[in-house]
Amino acid sequence: MRTLFALAALTSLVGCDAASDALGLGEPDMGPTEVVLTLPDEQPVGELTPDDNTAICEAFSAAVNSQVPNSTRCAVFGVGVAGADVEAEDAAQVAACLDAATQCERLVALGQQSLPPITYADCGLLKGDTSGCTVTVGELRTCLNLMAETAAGAVQEALTCHLLDLSEIPSVEPPAPVVPEGAEECTRIRMECPGVFVE
Repeated sequence: MRTLFALAALTSLVGCDAASDALGLGEPDMGPTEVVLTLPDEQPVGELTPDDNTAICEAFSAAVNSQVPNSTRCAVFGVGVAGADVEAEDAAQVAACLDAATQCERLVALGQQSLPPITYADCGLLKGDTSGCTVTVGELRTCLNLMAETAAGAVQEALTCHLLDLSEIPSVEPPAPVVPEGAEECTRIRMECPGVFVE
């Protein structure tokens, strides 16, 4: 994993103009912060197709990405660059990661590099049996919005350059999304359609 991140990072940095340091930096538009679905709100979850389930996972991931700040997403980039040097001391790796992350933010603001995405190998949604589930897509979307907000906070806390303080190879995969404690919007779904959430 380190090698892949490092190769992507080094490739995207080739040709960087040193004069970019002097330019003003801005935040790119990262899209809507809510889960955007094209499915009808009134459609029962029990009638969703596998393609619908995939689209929901992708929309959830997009909402998480839009809420994770550039500094965190570029830290993923930095971990890949610094982590490629397995011989370096931890402090040197952290410093290299911070430098690479700063460069990433600069290039993103200049439009010369895309933000590294936060991707889930498995979003953990709609993997169980949902046949007969009468909860609607609209109700599910309300719950997913809360989950996306919680997931973005967890990602921001977990994915930092200080992962490199660890003696073992760090994981740059985001924490698995979970249902927020006490979220009433998700309670009915959990009770009536347990197949929606697989933890």
